Amino acid sequence: MQAHGYWLHFCRNVRYLRKENGLSLSAMAKIMHVSVKSLKRIESGDIPDRTLISVVSNLAEHFQIPGNKLFSPLEPVSE
Repeated sequence: MQAHGYWLHFCRNVRYLRKENGLSLSAMAKIMHVSVKSLKRIESGDIPDRTLISVVSNLAEHFQIPGNKLFSPLEPVSE
């Protein structure tokens, strides 16, 4: 499923958090409890059908961010 709206923000935030924290695809996939293949799909804006709320929860807990914040832009806007 191609991401739209708040899911698109989620996909972008996953990539942003991984890069900002210097994590490999493998390390981020472990945090999220998904395969590297699923992570690549998420980062490209394609949400796998079986993406569970636990993925959001795992990210929120690891990065100490409220889960709802993962659905709005985290990346600073460049001027």
